[in-house]
Amino acid sequence: MRKILALIVAAACLSAASAAFADSLVVEGNHKAIRRACNGSTTITILGNHNVLTLTGDCALVQVDGNHNVVKIEGVKRLNVRGNHNMVNWKRGVGGQKALVSNLGTANKVTHTP
Repeated sequence: MRKILALIVAAACLSAASAAFADSLVVEGNHKAIRRACNGSTTITILGNHNVLTLTGDCALVQVDGNHNVVKIEGVKRLNVRGNHNMVNWKRGVGGQKALVSNLGTANKVTHTP
């Protein structure tokens, strides 16, 4: 009986750990309109082009590798814009901190509007 209980507890722990890392979104297509709620550990990766994303809540990481995307972010911890000709606006950092922002692409417009 103890072994069964130990297995159930271990499975529950693994399931909870997997769920914590499973909250991510990868946008690979083009010309999509996506609205997504982030939960503090959410990672968003945008590989596609000409997409419009609205991200509510707190995102751990938003990475924009595609081109000609429009991204509106409510809260973000780390923002990497590596694509080109993207428009990205973020409102606030997470936990009262300013977001860590890098803009390595060309002709991107990255703005902070509280």
